[in-house]
Amino acid sequence: MGQICTGSTRNTIAPAPQAALPPTQLPQLETVDPVDCLKVTRQSIQYVGLIQGFNMRFEANNCEVIYLPTTTDEVKQALNEVLSNTKHRHHFSIKGGGHCYENFVYNKEILAVIDLSLMNKVFKLSGCDKSYGAEAGGTNWWLVKELYRKFGLVIPGGSCYSVGLGGHICGGGYGLLSRKFGLTIDYLSGVDILCVDKDDKLELKKIRADSTDKGDQELLWACKGGGGGNFGIITCYYFENLPQSPQYAYLETLSVDWNGLDLGKFIIMLKLYWELVNNDFPYFTLLPLMHQSAGEIPLLFQSVFNQDEIYYQDKFLKFTNDLKNAGITLKSTTIPGVGHPSTKGILNIAQQLTWFEAAQTLNSSGSNQCGKYKSSYMRKHFPDDQCIALYRFLTMGNKELADLAGRFPDTTNKYYDNFVKDLATKNFVDMTQSLVQVDSYGVYINTIAPDETAIPQRDSFMKLQYQTYWKRAPVPKSIIEMNEIEIPYDSFNAFQDWIHILWINQMFKEVYSKTGGVPDPYYIPGELREDGGATNTKPKSSCANPTIPLDPDRIVDGCYYNYIDTEMIDVIRHEYGVNEHEAKEAVLRLYFEDNLDKLVSTKSASDPQNIFKHNLSIPVSMKLNQDQPETVTPAD
Repeated sequence: MGQICTGSTRNTIAPAPQAALPPTQLPQLETVDPVDCLKVTRQSIQYVGLIQGFNMRFEANNCEVIYLPTTTDEVKQALNEVLSNTKHRHHFSIKGGGHCYENFVYNKEILAVIDLSLMNKVFKLSGCDKSYGAEAGGTNWWLVKELYRKFGLVIPGGSCYSVGLGGHICGGGYGLLSRKFGLTIDYLSGVDILCVDKDDKLELKKIRADSTDKGDQELLWACKGGGGGNFGIITCYYFENLPQSPQYAYLETLSVDWNGLDLGKFIIMLKLYWELVNNDFPYFTLLPLMHQSAGEIPLLFQSVFNQDEIYYQDKFLKFTNDLKNAGITLKSTTIPGVGHPSTKGILNIAQQLTWFEAAQTLNSSGSNQCGKYKSSYMRKHFPDDQCIALYRFLTMGNKELADLAGRFPDTTNKYYDNFVKDLATKNFVDMTQSLVQVDSYGVYINTIAPDETAIPQRDSFMKLQYQTYWKRAPVPKSIIEMNEIEIPYDSFNAFQDWIHILWINQMFKEVYSKTGGVPDPYYIPGELREDGGATNTKPKSSCANPTIPLDPDRIVDGCYYNYIDTEMIDVIRHEYGVNEHEAKEAVLRLYFEDNLDKLVSTKSASDPQNIFKHNLSIPVSMKLNQDQPETVTPAD
C-alpha cells in the first residue's frame, strides 16, 4: 500500500474504449514542462494517465488536480493548497507507487492527488557510516539498484519492481530476503513526515531513532508497520545497519501438474510444504496454488549466500523427492508469479546466479489489470478443513462458478441472470490467474518482539496472499448470439468483477469458517460468547470469558495491512450482528492485534483532525470517528 486520502469505496467500470479522433479533431491539450511541473489538470496531456493506479478497477475520474512535488517544500505547498480548498479538503489522496489493493487512492470521490513519484533520491547520510535515506516516491527496484550499485547493501523489501516505497515500507516491507534479514521496518531508523495539527498548522517532523520526545518516538514506532494514509505524508525514510548484499543466489523452479492431483495428494503436498518452511533455515520458498485451469502449481526455492557458504539445496531436494514418493507429478516450469513474463524454467538456464541477476529475474510486477486480494498469517500447517476448502475453490469449474453466482446475485446488473445462465455452458470467465500464494515466513522476522514494531505477527512461518486477476474485455460474440440482444460493455465487465471478487471472498470465508470467516486468532464461537459483541478480535485478556480456548491449535494469526481488504468488514458485521464501526475495529484488530490501541493513541496525537483517513485507516479514537464523514487519505 502507499499513502492515502479518499471517500467512497464503491468501484466503477471504466468506459468502453472510444474510437480514435482524426488528428484535426483532437482536443488542444496543454503540454507541461516535466522539470517545472507542479500541477496536472484535466487540460494536461498527462491527466488520463495519472488518475488511475496499477489496479484497473480504480479510477479517480472526477479528480481536478494532481500535484507532482519534487521537494519537501513543494509537498507542504501542495498539502496547504488542498486543505485550504473546501472541496478538496476531505477528498484528496497521496500516491506513492499506485499499488493500493483497495480504491483508497483512486475513486470517484477523489478531487485532488498528491503524487510523490518524482521524489526518488537514495543517498548516504554525510558523517554517518551506516545511515542511508530514501525518498518515499521511489520504487522497490529503484531502491534495490541504488543500494546495491552504490553501497553493496540490500533491503529485505518486496520483489515487485514498481511498488512504491511510500506505503510499502511503513506497512512492513516484506520480501524474498525477509527470512534471512527480517522486515524492512526492522532497519527503519527515522522518517521525515508532514503532519497537520488541530489548528491546521503544517509541521515537517524529522524523527530519528535517538529523538528524545516521547511523541516522536511513538510516531516513528507507528511508521514501522502502521501503514500508509494514517499519520501524515512521509517524504523520506532513513535506515541504519542495512545488511550487505549477498553475492549469489541458488534458484530452483519446478511445478506440480494439476492432472492427477486429487484431494488426498493436495493435502499431502501442503503438509510437505509446511515441513519445508517450519525451520530456522534462512531460505525463501514460494508455492502459488494456482487455479486448476492454469494447469500447474509452480514451486520456487531461493537461497542467497556468499562464497563458500552453504545454500541448503538439499532441503528442497528432499521436499521434491517426498512429493514424488507420494505420487505427485513434477515437471519443469516457468518462473512462478501472476503476470510475470514467460521465461524458461530457471533449472533449464542455471542453478546458481549472482544475487543481483536473480533479483532482476524475479522482480516483475506483471501487467496492469483488475485484481482483488486477501491475506493471512499461519503459525502451523494447514488443517484438513482448510485444505478441503482450498481444493474445492481452486478446482471450481464454470458450472460450479455459475451455481455460486446464482446464490449471490448482483441485483444492480440488469443482465446478471443472462450471464449466470451462459456461464454454465460457455467458458468466458478466465480463472487462470486466480491463486493462493503461500510464502515462507519467520526465521529472522520471528526474533523481533510483537510490540517492538506495529506488526505483531512475529511467530508465523507462512504468509498467504489470496489473489485473483482479470482483464477488461469486449463482450464475446458467442454471448451476444446466445442472448440475441446487445450486451453493454459495462454490464459484461461488471459481471467479471462480481464473479472474481465473489469467488475469492467465498473461498476466504470457507477456509476460515472455524474462526468466523476470517483468520482470527482470538475468535470466540457464537454459542460461547457472553456479551454478544464484536469480541472476536479483542485481546484474550479482555475477552468476555478469558478461560475459553481461542484458536486452541494456534494456527492463524490475522492479516497483513499492506494487503488491505475491506470486504472483511461485511463478513464480521454478518457474523456478529454489529454496526460498521465495531466491525472496522474488529478488522483492524486482525491487522494489529494488541498494537492497535497504541496506534490509535499515536494517531490522535499526530493527526488530531483525522485529515489522513480511508475506509480502514487508524481512527483517532476507538469510536472510529462516528461523527466524522467517511472520507479517506490514501496509501499504496
